[in-house]
Formats: sequence, structure tokens, C-alpha cells
Amino acid sequence: MTAGKTVKGTYHHDCPDTCAWEVTVRDGRGANTLTNLGLGRRLGSAAFHDTLVEVERLVVREGE
Repeated sequence: MTAGKTVKGTYHHDCPDTCAWEVTVRDGRGANTLTNLGLGRRLGSAAFHDTLVEVERLVVREGE
């Protein structure tokens, strides 16, 4: 089995401090996915505390 290349990434929508991951790529395909726990510890204070935490609904009267 060949050694893979590790690719790091994040899902940056509203949670840059908790949604980091690492994928091991072998032969051009993702072979293993891991959560990057170290990132959350380093950037714990970077969370956006003023973002939406509940769903908002758009209410429009008919004809507007």
C-alpha cells in the first residue's frame, strides 16, 4: 500500500474553530477522513458569537 498525502481543510460557514478535517488521499481518492481536534483548541476564541442560532422566517403579506 502506498503512503498517502494528507490534505487539510475546513467547513468555514459559522464555525471555523470546530469544523476542521484532514483527508488522506491515495491514488487520487480520499482514503481516510479525520476530525482535526487540535484546531478547535487553538482557535476556540475565534467563534462568531453573534451569528444566528435559530431559524428565521421571512413573512411577506400576499401582494407585497
